[in-house]
Amino acid sequence: MRGVGLLVAVIAINNLAQFILHAPGALYGVRFGWGPREVGLSLFVVGLVATIVQGGLLGVMMRLLGERRVVLFGLASGTLLTTGYALTTQAG
Repeated sequence: MRGVGLLVAVIAINNLAQFILHAPGALYGVRFGWGPREVGLSLFVVGLVATIVQGGLLGVMMRLLGERRVVLFGLASGTLLTTGYALTTQAG
């Protein structure tokens, strides 16, 4: 179980970064001219997708890819998405 402590630390920091995105989500909504309804719906969709992934897709991915690859895929995709948020200049 070598390296587990470092992996847990990386996942904890990654999760903190992901949860911090919820607060600025409302600020991005204001920046793009969204009202409370649109901001709420966007956060609802994020929560719904997270529930689907964690509740159903994660088990399938673990069986197909193994724990290590799923963790690495999650960290890589999270990094790309966070970078995308930072570079966003207009609403879609």
